[in-house]
Amino acid sequence: MSIHARLRACAFGVALSVGGAGVQAGLVEIHTSDSFGETTDWTHTFQLPQFDDMGGTRTLLSVVITLDSTIDASAQTENLESWENSITLTLDATVSLEFLGMPLVAPTGVQKLEVFDAAPFDGVIDFAGVSGGAFDLSGFAADSSSRSAPDDLSPWIGTGMVDIEGFGISRSTATGPGNVLFNFQTSASGLVTIRYEYVPTPGAWTLLAASVMLIAPRRRRHAV
Repeated sequence: MSIHARLRACAFGVALSVGGAGVQAGLVEIHTSDSFGETTDWTHTFQLPQFDDMGGTRTLLSVVITLDSTIDASAQTENLESWENSITLTLDATVSLEFLGMPLVAPTGVQKLEVFDAAPFDGVIDFAGVSGGAFDLSGFAADSSSRSAPDDLSPWIGTGMVDIEGFGISRSTATGPGNVLFNFQTSASGLVTIRYEYVPTPGAWTLLAASVMLIAPRRRRHAV
């Protein structure tokens, strides 16, 4: 087979191959950020790649952004009164995302309440025994949002990176007698995933195949 014929066959194969892929609804490209976490409160920028439309040969259909967050939290308390008391420990810790200054994923996290019926002070501040206690308030949460309108997709298309701002915030309270000790320790981590759903742009690969055939070298004819 001549070089010209081989190039034509190759271009035809590319067109068929990509055309066949276009029949599949929703080709997917997924990117996941590094996990970030530290003691709350914190602000962190998650950077992930934009969707590369490869010169217009791929059309972005939708973007799904998922946030997975883990809250590591503990609380300690000690009743210092000489009589029994009920102590309530409350934690509200969240991780949220913003993009271009607008909420991207609603605050997600853990909201926990621990009620401790403490005996009279046992004489030792150790957050243990009958008058004190230590509690695990940790939890995991996830949330996602999607974009599919053309105006919503344009910031996600390009060859650079998208900057997604993450926020880890915690608020804690304790209620009980007038003489009580309590301590909260909270850290939060977040992991962001972007899922791009796309299809090959109709006609784009046909034009590419045609251009390959146009630049193929012509077979020289030798004089007899």
